[in-house]
Amino acid sequence: AATLAGGTAKNLFCICSFRSKGQLFVMRFGLLTQVQLASGAFLASKDSHVAASFLVQSVAPNVSLPILRFDGERLRTEFINTTDMQPAQPIVGDPAKLDAYCSKDRTVFDIGLHDATDATNYLSNGYCVVGLEADPDLVHDAAVKLQAYVKAGVFRIVHTALALSSGAAKTNTTFYRSKCTKEWNSFLKVVGCRDCRPPNRVNEDACVETQLVTSSCADLVEHFGTPLYMKLDVEGAEGNCFEALYNHDLPSYVSAEITSTAYLDDLFRMGYNAFKLVRQDQLVSHGSSSTGPFGDGANDCRSGHNWRNFSSVLSDLAFASTAQFNRTDPCPGGMVDVTTQGAGHIWYDIHAKIIPEEEKK
Repeated sequence: AATLAGGTAKNLFCICSFRSKGQLFVMRFGLLTQVQLASGAFLASKDSHVAASFLVQSVAPNVSLPILRFDGERLRTEFINTTDMQPAQPIVGDPAKLDAYCSKDRTVFDIGLHDATDATNYLSNGYCVVGLEADPDLVHDAAVKLQAYVKAGVFRIVHTALALSSGAAKTNTTFYRSKCTKEWNSFLKVVGCRDCRPPNRVNEDACVETQLVTSSCADLVEHFGTPLYMKLDVEGAEGNCFEALYNHDLPSYVSAEITSTAYLDDLFRMGYNAFKLVRQDQLVSHGSSSTGPFGDGANDCRSGHNWRNFSSVLSDLAFASTAQFNRTDPCPGGMVDVTTQGAGHIWYDIHAKIIPEEEKK
């Protein structure tokens, strides 16, 4: 610790933390090079997919946090003023290297930020995150919770609502904020106004209507570029991003909450040819749900970490849409289409990537 605090180190491999001169230095799993703690330079990881390390400093109270808001024409910067700042949060030591660090292979789009559980996981693993959220309360909470990442520029929050389709973007649209769980906030009344009690039929007393100016996923891609991974969990508006991706470079990895075979068909038509069907009901903890690991780390309900082809996943999805829930089945039925009333016994995310033909052989 004393050696690191005073100068440089190379080829260091450990998980450790220590405090030096009021600063907390945390290293996460990874082989690090050119560690220059004294100068505050950012700690580069040899493997871009391995967690980077951060120099942790205190953040003063009464700080304005920048977020982005879509005003109907473009993304513009606004500030959240808050006093309940948490100390000792990680920030990048060398902002000059920020643009180079937040390259495509290290950037994640978290579309449907919710309580920032997923964003926290991505950031703590060294990724830059663009998080989109429509609910102003969740935007504020995420900015406060992850304030230092926001100030460092590695966590950019976009306060906007994603339209159900690109054609509906940039219009004033009714948005339904659920009183039961913010995970059900949606432009779809059958989702946002679900009753809190099963069978979760529409109950107008279970939601609050508000008017929001919508944006399209194309706006995000054009502003920030194509990410390594795009996570979609926006209660029925995922198709907006699929439309956008037809006209842009494809992310290496995509995941989306799925309640029918339509999204799988869309991803296959785009060119994705390897898939995983991940049970989301198994990723709920203490009332908060997580998308879980992405890419090769995602856990398919039948094949584990191995990717499957289109027809294999299509068969399981078709079964899940029509069969009854059976807890003994690794990929059980009981899934309900998001456009119909009620909530299903089971819900899945579809994960997708492109495997080049030469790698299949």
